[in-house]
This record gives sequence, C-alpha cells and structure tokens, in this order.
Amino acid sequence: MKKAILITLLLSTAASGFAQEYYSNWAIGVRAGEPLGANIRKYFADGEKAFDINVGTYGFFWGRQKYYGKDRSSGDKKLVYDGAGFQFQGLYNWHKALFRREALHVTYGFGGQLNSRRLYQSDRTSNAIRQISVGPAVAAGLEYKLPNNDLAVFLDGGGYVELIPRPFLSHPQLSGGVRLNIVR
Repeated sequence: MKKAILITLLLSTAASGFAQEYYSNWAIGVRAGEPLGANIRKYFADGEKAFDINVGTYGFFWGRQKYYGKDRSSGDKKLVYDGAGFQFQGLYNWHKALFRREALHVTYGFGGQLNSRRLYQSDRTSNAIRQISVGPAVAAGLEYKLPNNDLAVFLDGGGYVELIPRPFLSHPQLSGGVRLNIVR
C-alpha cells in the first residue's frame, strides 16, 4: 500500500512537471486585430489554466463608426462612435492539447472588459463625450508553440457585450499574435 501511494505521488509530480515544461509561468506578446495591442499571460501551476490581460484599442478595425443610440437630452439626436478607443480586458482561460499534440492547443475563456471611447452626436454639433463602458467578454482560439523555442503564435475570436451604460451593445473581436514565454 505504501509503495502504491509513493508511486502515485511520484507519477503525479512528474506529470505536473511535464505540464509546466510546455509553458513558462509568464508570457508577453502583441496582438494584431481587434484588440490591437499588448498581451500579458500568467499560466497557473496545473498547466491547463491561464489569465490574460489585453491592453489596446477598441473599435479600431470593426465599428470605427458605430451607431450608439439616441441622445435624449438633445432632442433624440443620434449618438455615434467615431474613431478607435482604449480597452482593458481580463480573461480567465483554459487550454487543452489538440489531437494529443503538445505544441497545438485550443483555448477558451471568459472575463470582463473596460472601454473608453469618444461619442459624438451624428451631426457633430456638440463636442465629443468620453464614454466609459463595462461588460463581459469571451474568447476562443488556437495557439501553436514553436518547436525548441519560447515563442507561441495564436489566433482567437470572441466578443464583448456592453452592460453599462448601454446594455446589450455587442462588439466582435478577432485577433492573432505572438507571445514570448519569459519566466520559468
């Protein structure tokens, strides 16, 4: 019985060590698409979960000029976004090996997003208003770790749904990039 417990402990320790060999503890990267910006990833010890922080643009590629609603305070004039804004996003991710290949992973997760953008009346008769919005975000994608290298390339897509101040305004997100695993 003691030998079985000892063997189980040794095997589980070896397996967790193998999972940690694939990814480091921290990675930094760049994203191109929506959002366009920087990515920081923290991998957790079990090797299957990570937390992403994405900082970059909001509405740079999709929805650069987007209808936002009506301005009730000025006679129901249309409000529009015009130009890109800033976003801060945090996503809790799971990643699993695809087709039993350690180099190729599928990722999926959820989290929250904070945005800041300029909002105008459609006739441009007033100055821009800085609009802050908050809501949930989801993402899913693929990641490929280059062999014998600390680099990984990824492609993911998802979406954001604004809850505050305008509930259910949605925004698609699709981006690819490269990530460097930096801390072992």
